Amino acid sequence: GWVPVPVKGIAPAARAQHCAVLVGDQMVVYGGANATRQFNDVWSLDLRHFSWQELRPVCGTAPPVELGLREQHFRVKSCRSILALHQMKLLVLGAARGNAAPKRYGLYVFDLERREWKTAPVVPQGLWRGNAAGWVSRCAVGEELWVDGGHLGDDNQPRQILLRLQTGLTRLVRQTVRGISALPHENLKLVFSFLSGSVADLI
Repeated sequence: GWVPVPVKGIAPAARAQHCAVLVGDQMVVYGGANATRQFNDVWSLDLRHFSWQELRPVCGTAPPVELGLREQHFRVKSCRSILALHQMKLLVLGAARGNAAPKRYGLYVFDLERREWKTAPVVPQGLWRGNAAGWVSRCAVGEELWVDGGHLGDDNQPRQILLRLQTGLTRLVRQTVRGISALPHENLKLVFSFLSGSVADLI
């Protein structure tokens, strides 16, 4: 059965449509909304001592939030982003629309150790789906971010969207490497590996 747990510390504001992930003996919570506003804060609940702590970012820009959220919007809008864990980084697919601005999409990364937000350059930009689930899995070529379900506008068809966390070589990198093509094969492999990296490493 359910047992109430006394929790210590200042708790996050009451909200719904937030997302959470387990990190060791912590539960990390991001975002959500209430009847008047959408949140983009990060909180940690210590599961040993049951105490809350806000993980305030020291630098970087958090994912944008929906402006002018009203109670009727809260009941029908998709306010919950997905949250996945990659090493000690939170991956958040965010989207927001200003009063007259188009909707913006992006993959945002919150480093739990450095407490900083960064934005990852990803393609395609239309990955975000409200109220979806997300997780990171390993595959033969590296790691992948899966987004399952959710909906975007009038599109509520069940979908699975995949983002490989391995980047390809950019045009700038290819042009740079042309000048060192005379290097031995082993050295070239090292240079390519260093320059390509992965999305999580680049950020």
